[in-house]
Amino acid sequence: MKRIALLLCFYPFWLSAQVSEDEAAIRNILQQQVVAWNNGNLDAFMQGYWKNDSLQFIWQQRACIWL
Repeated sequence: MKRIALLLCFYPFWLSAQVSEDEAAIRNILQQQVVAWNNGNLDAFMQGYWKNDSLQFIWQQRACIWL
């Protein structure tokens, strides 16, 4: 019982550390996309997205599938 209580005490710290790591990874991808976009490098910009035929970007009634 003491082990469970001890684990529950540390769970919030572990969870917050995990969120921070995830947030840092997401922010890193977004920063890379900002640099790529500002350099006009569409291929590098798209690296942050899911590569799948199901992913479509639609603008001005046109669809673009990224492969």
